[in-house]
Order: sequence, then structure tokens, then C-alpha cells
Amino acid sequence: MSTVPPKEGQAKNWCVPLVPDAAKARVEIDEFIDDNDMTNLFLLALEELYKEDATKSQAKKNEDWWTYYSISGIHGQPAENWDGVQQPNGQMGSYCAHGQVVFPTWHRSYMNIFEQMISNKMHDIADKFPPAQRAVYQKAATRFRVPYWDPVLPRNKVANTGRFDEKIWSIPKICAAKKVWVKRPGSPNKLEQITNPLYAYKFDNDALNKKGRIPIAYNPDWKMSPKCRDHTIRAPGPDGENDDAFLDLSLQRQGVAIGTNLWKLLSRYTNDGVHNNALRTWNSFAAHDVYDPNTAEPVIGDDGEPLYQADTAVSLESWHDQIHGLVGTGQGYAGHMGVPTIAGFDPIFWFHHCNVDRLLAIYQALFPDKWPEPKEAGDNLYPFRKNETEFWTSNDLRDWTKCGYPIPGNKYLDEDGLNALEKHIYEYYNWTTAGTAPPESVSDKWPKDLSRCIALNGPNAKTSTAPRVQFTALSGSRLVVRSVGLQTPLNLAIKVTDVVKNIVVNDHVDNPAARPPEIVTEKSVLTWNARVKVRKFAFNGSFNIHLFIGDIFDNQSARFMTKKNEVGFSTVFATSTDAPCANCVRQRQANMMYEDVIPMTHALKAYLRSNDTAEADGPPMALRTLESFEPEHVVPFLKANMDWRLTDLASTLIDDEDLLKNSHLEVTVGMRKFDLPSEQNPMGAYYPAQMFNEITEGKLGGYVAPPGGGEVHIA
Repeated sequence: MSTVPPKEGQAKNWCVPLVPDAAKARVEIDEFIDDNDMTNLFLLALEELYKEDATKSQAKKNEDWWTYYSISGIHGQPAENWDGVQQPNGQMGSYCAHGQVVFPTWHRSYMNIFEQMISNKMHDIADKFPPAQRAVYQKAATRFRVPYWDPVLPRNKVANTGRFDEKIWSIPKICAAKKVWVKRPGSPNKLEQITNPLYAYKFDNDALNKKGRIPIAYNPDWKMSPKCRDHTIRAPGPDGENDDAFLDLSLQRQGVAIGTNLWKLLSRYTNDGVHNNALRTWNSFAAHDVYDPNTAEPVIGDDGEPLYQADTAVSLESWHDQIHGLVGTGQGYAGHMGVPTIAGFDPIFWFHHCNVDRLLAIYQALFPDKWPEPKEAGDNLYPFRKNETEFWTSNDLRDWTKCGYPIPGNKYLDEDGLNALEKHIYEYYNWTTAGTAPPESVSDKWPKDLSRCIALNGPNAKTSTAPRVQFTALSGSRLVVRSVGLQTPLNLAIKVTDVVKNIVVNDHVDNPAARPPEIVTEKSVLTWNARVKVRKFAFNGSFNIHLFIGDIFDNQSARFMTKKNEVGFSTVFATSTDAPCANCVRQRQANMMYEDVIPMTHALKAYLRSNDTAEADGPPMALRTLESFEPEHVVPFLKANMDWRLTDLASTLIDDEDLLKNSHLEVTVGMRKFDLPSEQNPMGAYYPAQMFNEITEGKLGGYVAPPGGGEVHIA
């Protein structure tokens, strides 16, 4: 890692991670805003960076590259070479690594440079406060690390009925507030209400044009609101503006599937009872396709078609794409988060990608042997300079603890620490797989009490002198804890067994909160998933694959995301043909195949004959015919009742039969046995999928038997 301070590095246009400190962690955004001084600086820094964008000159001095507009543009548009760094093929800008096995590490470096820019600006603002407050804000600037957004954690209090209530989920309140309260250096004791920089980023294209800066080139095929040129928009409503209620409802309806896939992303995949994750390669974890490490191109089979993974499981990239699709899907219009070339301008992009990097670090802690092949791990990650002559590589970023932040999990975990991390993951995510209420160990901590947050509550914010402690990291078998109230890091030697008590029980079969008893087969359960494969660039932009059980009303495609009988969806996060991206051009020319899984177990539970909930709270009684989760019952049920639809991110139905055939869409269904967690193996393990292709065979976009029989395109 660099020995140059972040501010000095910025002057040289180098990406310099913040100084490592285990007590200064990237925390969840609802924990972050409990630190009022740090939040105040963060909001002021973003506000100032937004305003700077329109004032920078075409001459491109060093500081011109360190604006929100320029850093966000690295992800796609505008097509300009950041700090003069040209892509290897000579194309301008747009350095993204989507669809590559370095997708996680490229975005790790991207997070680092964003964090560096914000931190430096926060220090500048802190130094402007009067002497009486300056030291407080300088310490707050030092504490700063970008917060992450975990969409699975509860945000809202619900009635304690013991049953699952989807209303626990919503977008973080600080991201949905149109106005926030701040204190400025010139009036440090006065609260002022300002436009919330976390709600939207406001473009200033007229000023940009006058100053000679390169504006974004919008493509009509993106189907965006006319207002998208003025500011970023999430889940646009019919009026073309943010529809916050629709976005919250979309998350509530899709939350179980999102949480289930997050759990499966971090899980073990094995051929036997060793639970060693032998089935899972780095490539299958990192990206949604099969890549050749020697050529950095999609692998082509004997029939000339790209290969896909032999045993598809959810990848970090496909899970990441799903959140982009959730936020970017609107009713008649697409939002910025759904368009890869401009997604980076939405402020929520950074909290989402901070979470993606957190998941990468957790996966590394669980499986430290998984990493890109040597050639890929040593490739330059453009345009991120490490120093005058070198660029960052994946190998440089392997030890995230040197990137300036800890997370729950650490590369140097001892046996007790690793066991505790697995229990922590089980505690926080496994409950979603069964669609049950979160355990008390989660509901006691979430949702957070936001009444003390000055940014949200202004003069009505409550005060408290009691310290608020955050779980931040495991080191060996010790916890590193930060106390926000006292603002002093404490290294506490806590026994792991005390920290994770009540997370894992010995007899999982008899634990109804962990999974419905109908699914249990001795010490394992049967889980069902839909596997989707399609050409990534088939529809000239991002699109959604929606999976349903029961009736589908095609005239209501704008509400697909919120339909109760939608099992789940997969977003294909793809650019249009005009994208200034060499990586996308190569993938489009190779007809890259995209693959993902949509979990079905949680949805199938509602169709069990034994489900006696009121019809208003579940599917029609006439469809509750499923006897068990055994194939003899599930296969005919799904064959009769499962179907799918494709839409673009404006929720327009994609129903052209020729286009669908040319997309090579294939939806199939498989079953996996899952060994239940135990004290020795707190996360259990998944076994190879058994496919039941007859479920979708004969349907448009379903399984098509290859000539001569047998499975094809398997890598």
C-alpha cells in the first residue's frame, strides 16, 4: 500500500486508500448517521463537490478530476480519459469491468478513490470551522469511512406477531429524505435545512457546456424521464420523478428473494459432507459468465456459442445487478441506477457498492484460497494509479485491512473467529430463506433508533449521553468495537461464545424459526431454484426477467415488481450499443451469456396444501395444492403454474417472439439438497443441483433439448 497521504496522492491523481485503523470502520448507513458530526461533514462535502462540477475548466488541471461528476463518470459516461489514462484498445473512458472476474476488485479500487475524495473534502471543511468546534470536526473527518447499504436489514418497526412482515424493509431514511439539516463552518451553532445530496445528484449540463466540460450523451433507447438530465431519479413513477413509495414496496415484495440470494452467495457448495466449498470457483463467485483468464474473453464451445457455468449459483455480480435493477426499474421510465454508463451518478450507487465490497471481504475471510488466477490478479485496474509508474492490481487489493477499513470478518481469523463469523452470517441472513421474522438477536438491534440523527430530525433530534456500541470487526477471536457516543475506540476481549449466543442451535430440525418443518428431510432440506441464461446484450440495454406462479396480467407490467405472486426477478445489467466501453464491445461481439438464479423455496412454501393462512395473506386457495417439496410433487406443480416475462427497466413488456428466440433465453428449474447448519458447520452446505428440465420444456424461453440429447454449453 502507498505511504503517501491521501491528500498528497490526490494532488498527483493517485488512488491512495485511507490510513488503516481497525476502529474506523465502514458501517451500515443507519449506524453511520448516528454519528452526527461525521454525517454533517459528509453532507457538506457532497454538497460542495456537486457545486464544483460546473465550475471546473476544460484545461483539466489535477483538481478537475476530483469532482463528483468526474469520479462518477469513470463508471461509464462521459466518455473521457480520466487523468489521460486511455483504455488498452484506444477507446475513450468507461473503464468498467462488468462481466469479468476482476469485477469485484476493480470496484474495490473504485470505492477507494471515491472514499479518498470525500475524506479529503471533509478534512478541508473541518479545517474551516471556528477554533471552538474545529477539533471536534477534525476528529470526525478522521473517523470517516464510506457507509454501506445492506438492503436485507430491517428499517421499520412492525407489530410483534411472531410472523414475517415485509414492511420491515425500505430504502434508508437518509436516502429518501428530500431535505436534511446541517451546520456550516460560518454558523456552527445554527441548523440550516438544505436539499439532501443523498436523495439525488443534480446535473448542471448548461454550465458544463459553457465551460467546455463533456456532458452525458443520453440514448432514447434507455427510456428515461425528460427530467433525467436535471437530476438522478430512482424507480421513476408515471410523472418521471422518484416514486419512493413504489421503490419501498418493490423492496418489500422482493426482499425475501434478495436476502436468500445474499445467503446463497456466501454459502458453501460441496460434492460431499466435508463442507469445503470445493464446487465454488472464484470465477463462479465473482462474475455471471465463463471467462478465459489467458484471453480475457468469453469461452466459446465447439458449437460456436459461449459456455456457461456447469452448476450455476448466484454470483456477486448478479446479486449486485439485482439491486441496480430494483432501484432503476420504474413505471414508464428507467432510473439512472439501471443504466450502467450513468449509474454512478446516483448517490445510492456508492452505498450499494460499499456493501458489495463488504460482501467480497466477508467471502475472502470465509474462503481465503479463492482468488483470480495469477494473470488476472496481476492485470492493471485502469484508471487507478498506485504511483507515478504503476496502476493498482487485484493482488494489491487482496488484503482489504490495508485499504483503510475493517469489516465483520478478518483475513487473520483463528478457528474461533471464523466460526463466529459464520454464525454472524447465519444470524443476519438465513432467516430470509424461509421468509420468517428475523430472530431476536437481529430484531433487538434493527431497525436502528434514528431519533438522535440531527440530519433527519434537525432541532427535534433527541440527545443521549449513553455510548452506542457498534459491532465492526473480528480479529482473531477478538472483537474490535467502536463507541459512537464516547467517540473512543475500545479493544475489548470478549469471548466469542458470549457474542454469538442464541445464534445457532444444536437441533435445527426442531427450530421452526429457522425453516418450515414441511421442507425438512432428516438433517437436510430440499431447496428449489430457477436458473436463467440469456444473451447479455440481446435487448440493447438492461432488462428484467420476472418469474411468477399463477396468473400473469401482461397489461400490468409496470407493477410486476410489486406483484405478490412474483417469485423473484433477475436483472441483466447491460449497456446499449452506443456505450463507450471496450469491455462491453468485446462481450457484445462474443454474444456473452448472462446467468443467474432466482430462489423459489420461499415462494413454494405458500403453495403447500398445509398453508392455512387467510387468502388475503397468501395465494388463492385453489393453488395451494403442493403436498411436499419432493420432486414428485413440485415438478408437476411448477409445470402447470410457473411462467415468466421479460421487461425493460421502464417496465415495458418484451414480447417479440423473434427477439426472445434470438436472445437464447433459457429458464430451467433445479433442486439442491442443503445440509442444515450445525455447531461445527454454522452455515451448512449446498450440494450439486439436480435439473428438472421437463418443467419448462416446450415454453418460449424454456429448456430446449440439444440435438442428440444431453446438456450442452457446459464449462
